[in-house]
Amino acid sequence: MRIASADYDNAHSKVYTAAAYWILAGLVAVGILTFNKGPLVLDVHSRDFNPIVLIPVIVCIPALIYSFLAGRDWVWARSFGTSVLEADDIIAGQRLHGVLRTPFDVHATADFVMRLQCIRSKVVMVSRGHGVQDSVVVDDVLGEWTQKVPGSSDSSSAGVPFDFTLPPAMPPTAGAPGTSGAVRWALIAAAPRAGLNYHAVFPILVRGRPSHRREHAEGALDHDHAVAPGPAHEASAPPGSAEMSGPERTLLETRLHSAVFLRPAAWFVAALLFRAMAFPLFSMLFVVIGLVDVIVRVLQRVNTEFMLTNYRLSWSTGTFRKRRLELALQNVESISVTDSPTGRLLGYGTVIVALTGGTKERGAWVANAKELASQVQQQISRSGLTT
Repeated sequence: MRIASADYDNAHSKVYTAAAYWILAGLVAVGILTFNKGPLVLDVHSRDFNPIVLIPVIVCIPALIYSFLAGRDWVWARSFGTSVLEADDIIAGQRLHGVLRTPFDVHATADFVMRLQCIRSKVVMVSRGHGVQDSVVVDDVLGEWTQKVPGSSDSSSAGVPFDFTLPPAMPPTAGAPGTSGAVRWALIAAAPRAGLNYHAVFPILVRGRPSHRREHAEGALDHDHAVAPGPAHEASAPPGSAEMSGPERTLLETRLHSAVFLRPAAWFVAALLFRAMAFPLFSMLFVVIGLVDVIVRVLQRVNTEFMLTNYRLSWSTGTFRKRRLELALQNVESISVTDSPTGRLLGYGTVIVALTGGTKERGAWVANAKELASQVQQQISRSGLTT
């Protein structure tokens, strides 16, 4: 199994977010200059002070923050490239061992530090005052294990080995990040060096241990070693006794359909109609709304990706706040697609994934949605995960 670090993805996400805030600030400023008829006074002590001028300034604050973070992450990604973890199949309660490979030697001045974390999301009630409470989902680190790996100054590209024994009490990957009860694993690799220190984060998919029924069936097959393998013997294997094995392979990748731009197109059509009816202000308003909607849709399309492998369904979403779902196939209870007449005509739909425990995840405007659902069902059936 090869797991790539997410450094470039993080940098790209922050760049798009910063660009969105800058464009939004510019559009707000243009809108204020166009539609505001009063004086634009910046002096807060003046009686004519207009607080509307602070809106673009407020929008510029997150734009500056994300610009700084994007620059930092870009330097990080540019300096170290995409590192890769090569590991065997990872099962709860067993071993996680493999090799960290960097694209080039980082020339670490001390040992590599590997931190393995098991993180569970939980709901916490927060008081808002006056007896009002709100619930937020926070991350709770169930366990963290650290390992120092001696590394010479020129061996990181050849491979830095690591070996963890996963505690049996720790749960496998489950649920969607950001939802109550979801569990995810992460391996953080770091090493001091001259200049910028090395740092990379890898999402780890930990599968649940085989059920007792499967273990018993596999034990029986191992015990009956006198039976020669062949088609007849394979056909006699009990249903559901197969396990996912082998290297992780990408089976299908897809994104949002270009039909997401249908709504912005409707805004521009409305602008043309208002202009034809001699309503220039309404026409300009719909043009601004359409431009903002186009920007939002472009960011959504760029930042949304669906990837199916023989182990998991990865689901990357989020425009201003990146969210990545790692759905292990063994936790997928069902997957379905709903589509409208327009969706059937153009080839997109809404994917609904039901996870064990009742959690559901939805993704709208998915291109090749039916093919994705079919591939997921086929992979689950082929891996013997259906009941």
